[in-house]
Amino acid sequence: MVCGGHAGRAHKKILELRHKMKKVSKTMIQKYKDTFPALGELRCKCEGGNHSPTCGCLNPPFISKAHTNFSSILMESQSQEEFVKRLEALPKHARDIHEWEGGSCDFHPLRVCSCKKCSDKQQIECEGKPYKTRMKLDCEFHALLYEIECRERAAQASKLVHPILKRGHSNAVEASHNVLIRFRSKDIYLERLHYHVSTNIGLLQANMTYMNVKFGTSYHWLPELYQRMKLPVFEGVLEAALYWWKRGSEASPSRYLWT
Repeated sequence: MVCGGHAGRAHKKILELRHKMKKVSKTMIQKYKDTFPALGELRCKCEGGNHSPTCGCLNPPFISKAHTNFSSILMESQSQEEFVKRLEALPKHARDIHEWEGGSCDFHPLRVCSCKKCSDKQQIECEGKPYKTRMKLDCEFHALLYEIECRERAAQASKLVHPILKRGHSNAVEASHNVLIRFRSKDIYLERLHYHVSTNIGLLQANMTYMNVKFGTSYHWLPELYQRMKLPVFEGVLEAALYWWKRGSEASPSRYLWT
């Protein structure tokens, strides 16, 4: 599995890099010569000048919206096929094309309210008007670059959408193999590791009453944890843990003071 959050940020980063491009390199032309032969002939409509907020090229507002669209599609897709279908529709949607031979955008209505009085935007009662893309890609060059990026993300469907678990995310808790399986292991920052450990300790402590009933009042999870971590259990560790736990229980039955 690949983290959906990381894939979304990588998608955004690639678009930010391509926003600066006015033409592509020979290496890129060679890479996509079979799938996108027109790439080498196209140039950015703003070549020789600067981008403007309304030039129709890849710009920061569009890229931010594209990032949101990618995350929404990944979150809502219930299968790899659905994810691929919707992601490959995004480049057409960006060019304000919502119906084509063999398909259409299924993530928004094709006609929207024109009277501003319809309460249900999905089932309008007025005649309506065709749906229009707010941030339209008018630049053929950048529209093709966006399509290439969407196609490459769609090719990762088997890594992004699991048949059972759906999307994956490398949040410290979700990425833990003792919480959800099949998420790849990865290094995490110390503060996230601290959050992870604190959460697990809270779960251990929450079972203390049950464990005391089952194994007696001399039981504490700390020595067992040390043993499983293959750490030495020093003399007095169990006694100290039980002392602070009992002291905390007497002060407030619901509070655990030992850390």
